[in-house]
Amino acid sequence: MNKNVVLTLVILLCLCFLLVFSACKKATQNEFNIEKKACNGCGRCASVCPSDAIYYDGDNKAVIDQSKCTKCGECVAICPQHAIY
Repeated sequence: MNKNVVLTLVILLCLCFLLVFSACKKATQNEFNIEKKACNGCGRCASVCPSDAIYYDGDNKAVIDQSKCTKCGECVAICPQHAIY
């Protein structure tokens, strides 16, 4: 086999592995968390949460009730501060 073909196949296999690994990591996300210092209490995350899993503490910082969270990721997508991970 030509060296270029082998190199191309190795690169493609590596890319496939990375794609599968990142998809598996997302699929097995245990929980979402909030970086308290970054949260500005805007309420966007709570407004899009389909399971009412987000509430606010005494400092007006978002808190995720892990027992209610369905890990849909809506809160992560809408947070303007990128405080949810």
